[in-house]
Amino acid sequence: MLQARLFGELAVRIGDRDVPPIPGMRPRALLAYLLLTPGLHPRARVAGRFWPDVLDTSARASLRSALWTIRAALDAAGGGEYLHADRASVGIAPGLPRTVDAEEFARLLAAGDPASLERAVALADAPLLADLADEWALDAQDAHRERLVATIERLGQAAEDAGDLAAAVTWSRAAIERDRLRESAHRDLMRRLASSGERAQALTAYRRLRSALAAELGVAPSPETRRLAETLRQGE
Repeated sequence: MLQARLFGELAVRIGDRDVPPIPGMRPRALLAYLLLTPGLHPRARVAGRFWPDVLDTSARASLRSALWTIRAALDAAGGGEYLHADRASVGIAPGLPRTVDAEEFARLLAAGDPASLERAVALADAPLLADLADEWALDAQDAHRERLVATIERLGQAAEDAGDLAAAVTWSRAAIERDRLRESAHRDLMRRLASSGERAQALTAYRRLRSALAAELGVAPSPETRRLAETLRQGE
């Protein structure tokens, strides 16, 4: 069975054998892309995505070379059959057993119950494809971060609805840790701290947000966030 970890640095195993490091950034990024996007992809589209600034013939030649490098690495661990590559398409071979942490993350999110959401957050304990800086990878990282933080906010709301303000505060801090400029997470933290009797801490959280927004984006908090802070200052 193929086992792939995409949270953190790319790591792949076939059974009990590690796939050796794949030489070259393009082949490594290509394998990560195929693992992250299940299914078969047209060769021309993949070639154009990874080698957009060269002639089609050169892009296709580079794709062939990258696929050869990937297959050699998979073969070294006894899993060459996991790479599908014919004249029309490339991808991770469908129908063969595999576990990919990003796919499991999506499955847990789809389940939607609090226990599954907590398992999803625990599974994504490192940034997605942290060792890649391709444009497609950066886009995927942004999309994943949004899903992850939104999931954490759902868990915080569930804890608050259940009357567990301490857990709700913890979830708010976890959301901010992953997206320190997300105002909705800061507002949740401010509200929950104030509801817990920690109004001074709530105002401190606001000042930290204000400083971060000014330093990194050159903007002030939104009117909604400022109104909340003013309400807290007035002791309401």
